[in-house]
Amino acid sequence: MILDEYEEPTVGNKIVRFLVGVFLTILVSMLILTLLPGDAEQNIFRMLTGQDNFSYGKIGDETITPDYFQSARKDCFQRYKDYNPNLANDASELNSCAYDTVKSFKVYKVLASSVGYGISENRLKEIIWEQAKQAHKESNMGAGYSEDDKLSKEEVYKNILRATPLVYRQDFLTAMGFDRFLYSEVKPSLDEEKITKESSLAKLTFSFIQVTDSDLLNKIGDNINIEEDLVKADYDRSLKEGTLSKTPEGKLPTFEERKSFIENKLRVEKKQTLLGELKSKLLVLKNQNSKIADLTQVSGIPTTDIKDMPLSDISKGNENKSLGFTGSSAFLKDLGDVTFGTGKVSGPYPDGDKIIYVDFKELKIETDGKVDEKNDSNLSNTRIFLMEINNSLKSIYPIYRKLDKQDN
Repeated sequence: MILDEYEEPTVGNKIVRFLVGVFLTILVSMLILTLLPGDAEQNIFRMLTGQDNFSYGKIGDETITPDYFQSARKDCFQRYKDYNPNLANDASELNSCAYDTVKSFKVYKVLASSVGYGISENRLKEIIWEQAKQAHKESNMGAGYSEDDKLSKEEVYKNILRATPLVYRQDFLTAMGFDRFLYSEVKPSLDEEKITKESSLAKLTFSFIQVTDSDLLNKIGDNINIEEDLVKADYDRSLKEGTLSKTPEGKLPTFEERKSFIENKLRVEKKQTLLGELKSKLLVLKNQNSKIADLTQVSGIPTTDIKDMPLSDISKGNENKSLGFTGSSAFLKDLGDVTFGTGKVSGPYPDGDKIIYVDFKELKIETDGKVDEKNDSNLSNTRIFLMEINNSLKSIYPIYRKLDKQDN
């Protein structure tokens, strides 16, 4: 009988079975982690390694996680790098800016939630996927990379997803879009209508140049000479460090086989260096009180002239993409402080991928036109009221700054 033929497993067989079971368990666990979304994978990793026990403080009752705080700090660095490079290297200022950003996002999140406004996770991932497709397209245009060195759209998407926590992206987009959403249905009061009518009588004349990386790269051009000594040095360094990509046959490519690729790579790097130098030169010229014509000569970008623009149209800057910067707080601040007609250049004012420099030429006030002096006994102060709500929420949700040990 079969039962009579059954033999008790030896100790060796039991050890082999145990090792096979452990190996299969590890293999299945790794497969599960690989199939998880990037953010879930990171959360599990942080939980297993104990990183979740560390935080950068609290906002209200919520813990400020390290990745959320570092994302806010990175955004602050990018802003300071463009406007004030000295602050970009000030760790204390960056930390303070990051905490203020976290607090601002918390307030906007509470306000947005109260009126049903928000960005869903699926919508956010759709936005990131569109960014990944655009980044993939731009990275493969004229860079000279081989097929083995190119990242797929899926890989670019995962890299973007891992770079910043999903919850931070949601809070960022909520904060950016909430004001526009909230004020879209606000009916202006009679006082606001009066101010709008008066502001239409004030006419602004200015000139500006609108600088983009693409414009400056076109000025730099592609005729960048790369010396063969630099190409050979890059090849030798990659060979020594073991980072040289092998051929499909599994062999290391010769210098002649790799030369064209390295030249293209060094040319792209050189263009990026020249781009940074050109942008710095424009900022230096502005700080040296140069004329806008000097910036035009260096950048190769023609000046755009705006004549007799009513101040009331400034709030409509978003309707005209080329004048969207006129609605920024920095532009409006300079508009109130600048001395007109001196030729001094103001800015830079960021607007998406563009940087704008402005020469404020003239502000004239027309006296004709009648202003309706009706009294509004039920004056609508909606905007002021909403600002007060914002300020009140800031006091309700105090932030504990763990890095500098203080509450505010």
